[in-house]
Amino acid sequence: MDYRALIEESAKAHLPKRQIARQLYFLAPSFAFAGNTQLQLGLYEKVCEFLKLPLTSIRVVGSGHTGFSLVKDTPFDKTSSDLDIAIVDQQLYLDLFELAFEITEGWRDSSKFSGTPSEQREKKDSFLRYLRKGVIRPDLMPASPRKAEWENFFGKLADDYSNFCDGISAGVYARESFMAAKQESAINTYLSKQGIV
Repeated sequence: MDYRALIEESAKAHLPKRQIARQLYFLAPSFAFAGNTQLQLGLYEKVCEFLKLPLTSIRVVGSGHTGFSLVKDTPFDKTSSDLDIAIVDQQLYLDLFELAFEITEGWRDSSKFSGTPSEQREKKDSFLRYLRKGVIRPDLMPASPRKAEWENFFGKLADDYSNFCDGISAGVYARESFMAAKQESAINTYLSKQGIV
C-alpha cells in the first residue's frame, strides 16, 4: 500500500487530518509486517501477555507502520530503524501516571529521574509535556521497579526481533483520540514538507 499517496490524496480531498490519521493507523496494515502477519501476531501476543491487555490495544506507529518517517522522511530499515509501538489503554496510562506522581511526590522531586540535576529536570519536563498530550513515555519515567521491568521486557523483545528491527520502543496512550492526535501532528509535518496544507 502506498501510504504517501493515501495521505496526500486524502489531504487534497480535504479530509480532516484526524480522519486521515484514524484510517492510516487504525485500518491500514503495517508496512514492517507486510507478508508476515505471523511475526506481527507473535510480537503483539508477547506485549499483550506482559501487559495483560487485549490484542486490540497494540498498534505499530512511525516508520514501521508507514514505511517511512512522516517527520524525518527516512525509510524504515530493519537494520537501523526502531519499531515504535503505541499501546492504547486508559487503565495502564492511569497506573503509570499514578506511579510517577507518587514517586516524584507530585512532580516536586526531580531526583527520581536519571542523570545530572539539569538532565533530571529536563526529563521531568519532557515527561510532563507528553503527559499533557495523553501519552506516557515509559523511557522518561522516574526510576522504579516497574520502569526497570518495562525496560528489561522491551530490551529482550528487541533482542528477539533483532533481525527485524534495531530496537523496540512503546508509548502508552490514554485513549485512541490521543494517539490519533499525536499521529495527526506527524501527518501535518509531512504534508507541510510536501507543500500540501
